[in-house]
Amino acid sequence: MLVGIMASCTNEEQNEQVALKYGCLNDKCFDFENGLEFSDIVEIKFMIGNNVGATFASSGVKNGHFMITLPEALSQNYLRPLSQGTLWLSPTNFRPSTIIVSDENVYVSGVFRFAGYTKDGLERAVFSLFTEERNMRYSIAFVYAVSDVTILGYSQEWGISLPMSPYLIASNRIYSIELKKGWNTLLFTTQGGVSGTTTITAQCLTFLSDVRWRGSRLIFNYF
Repeated sequence: MLVGIMASCTNEEQNEQVALKYGCLNDKCFDFENGLEFSDIVEIKFMIGNNVGATFASSGVKNGHFMITLPEALSQNYLRPLSQGTLWLSPTNFRPSTIIVSDENVYVSGVFRFAGYTKDGLERAVFSLFTEERNMRYSIAFVYAVSDVTILGYSQEWGISLPMSPYLIASNRIYSIELKKGWNTLLFTTQGGVSGTTTITAQCLTFLSDVRWRGSRLIFNYF
């Protein structure tokens, strides 16, 4: 269920180890699906890719909730032109001709992640926003662009299935992305499981209904 208001912290609140209940991003708050598993998380950091130290916003966890505010702008040190590729789009020399980019020179960020830290300062969880409907799964990621750019087309990717039954599987991606200057939400819509089709669209920091947080436990830190 989507939480409709921002909760405020009071002086009486204690930073106790309790289940994660909800987290807020700018003026939107979302419930946790599996917050009981992360009572040891005391801080959430908004980080780019897997780069240690590249933290752009953070929040302590108070009474099971946190509030993250996105920075208004990013330094070009954390951006790269689309021609060099990103974590969600191959560089020009590897990109199939079926994907058309309106301006390869536009600088964008990689995909950001929400990392959870314990009181010992160790990264032990990653959190993401998602929603599901029947056989459809919707995952949300965040990117920053210095100007408007359009990415259209499709591709087919190959991967390896689960270790218990290793064989190659194909998945399809459809790109229908119109990034606007500033922050954007990338919406990954997957139908048909790991071998299905994923459609990638972009919205200007808007969300679907019934969006929830889901956490994944990390055993080791990123290096």
